[in-house]
Order: sequence, then C-alpha cells, then structure tokens
Amino acid sequence: MTTALAASEVTPGVFPQNAKPYGKTYGEWIQEFHRFLFSIPLDQNPFFGNDPGLALVGQSGHVSFILHSPDDPGGGEFNVTIPAGNGLFIPLALAGDGTCPGDPDYQPPPGQTREQLLIEVLDFFMDLVTVLTVEIDGVPVENPFQYRATSGLYTFDADPSYAPIFAPCGTAAGEHVDAADGYWVMLAPLSKGQHTVHWVLTLGPPVNFSGEGIYHITVE
Repeated sequence: MTTALAASEVTPGVFPQNAKPYGKTYGEWIQEFHRFLFSIPLDQNPFFGNDPGLALVGQSGHVSFILHSPDDPGGGEFNVTIPAGNGLFIPLALAGDGTCPGDPDYQPPPGQTREQLLIEVLDFFMDLVTVLTVEIDGVPVENPFQYRATSGLYTFDADPSYAPIFAPCGTAAGEHVDAADGYWVMLAPLSKGQHTVHWVLTLGPPVNFSGEGIYHITVE
C-alpha cells in the first residue's frame, strides 16, 4: 500500500521513500549501492579509510552513486561528475552487517531469523541519529528522517581483496548474507551544469559522531 505524504514533507526532485525509482525500491537500491561499494579493491576504497579526500562515482543502469570516507574529520568537500539523465542515490548515514551461513558463530539464536538478528544490530546504530539535514542547491529536504530504509537480506560478489574482512566466509555471493540500514535520498536527474548537495549528521552516545559533507556535482 502506498501512503500519501503531507505537502509539507514533499521535496521536489527527491523521490519519496515509498517510491520505486527506476524500477527498484529504496531497499533494492541500497543493495545495488553495496554491490558497488565492495566491487572497489579494498586499498582503493575511500569508505575504508583509503585516500579520505577522494569521492568515487559508480553507476547501475540510470542511477549514479557517490562514495567517500565516512571518517573524514568534520566531513569534507568533494568534487564529482555524473552523466546527464541519471538519478543520484546518496547515502547520508548507513550501517551494514552480515552473517556467515557456514560458520556457527555467525548464526542467529534459536527463535530468531538471520534478518531479525541483523536488523536488531543495525537498529542500534541508526537509532542514534539525532541530527540530519540535507540541502540540494540551497533548498532544504523536508523531514530527512522520513528517508530511512533497510535493504532486507542480500548477497553479492566482493573483490577478492576483502577476503580478510569476510573471513571465514569468503567473497563470493552466497558465502555471506548481509543487511543494511540507514538514511538515503534518491534524486531525480539534475540539470546539466553545477549543483551542490550539503548534509549534516550527528549520532548521539555512545558513538558521539558529527559529520558534514558537501558534494560539488558537475552534470555533463
């Protein structure tokens, strides 16, 4: 069932969280984002602390992704280029976790499904978000907290360089089962030229993290 949003919660150019932009739900686009994330060799991936001043752009069909380090001190400014006509899927805050079907230490306890186990862990982190603001070309996104979404369970093939992280599962699809939770916005195609996306995020205790990011986006 589709729930209508109040006019005060609609931001032009941002797909509602209950929409299916480009044929996929927000949860399914979260899965595609993580497939892009783990396709990048570990030593080249800014998300894992390598080259924190770098932002990478990926693409799945007619949707682009932006990926940068979540640990840049105080956030950062990033210059990226995306193709005209593409939607843009931006993670504002995210957490992911996984289990290993072949290892008993990664199994949910009796009476709990694997998905319930992972969502319970991810809920803890995402419930800590106390401040979240997003501006697109200076226009605030209304009620950004409405854009929280979960992926459901999914598998993916990772670059072999992630084997130490995924041990004892390995990196092939089916060797681990993952889920993700977070806040995301899917933007409709931006016009050709220059655009700016600015976000601010705070997580309360025990994490006590604050970050701010500015994307200078060239659409060509």
